[in-house]
Amino acid sequence: MLQYIKPSLTRDSGDCVLRAGCLRNRPSHILYSMRLILPDRSERVIATGPVPLDQLLLAEGINPLGVIATRDGALIPEDAPVRSDDVIRLIRIAHGG
Repeated sequence: MLQYIKPSLTRDSGDCVLRAGCLRNRPSHILYSMRLILPDRSERVIATGPVPLDQLLLAEGINPLGVIATRDGALIPEDAPVRSDDVIRLIRIAHGG
């Protein structure tokens, strides 16, 4: 289950002001929003539960074979689960010889 959240300030009727939306508007099993930092340094904020990295990338329209991913400076295998509170940085790789 992936849900894209616009990375902008929003207000709800309860005067809740948070970046990427209000926690009250999210499903109860999602407490945080994952930050996905793309190779061009833009960011996507995604509300998701635990999901394998390759499924997350495919759902976001990113080819898992074209990037490597890091979490806290360490490489992440493509089948490793990523959590909703992670900050994932993608680095573009070039194939060939």
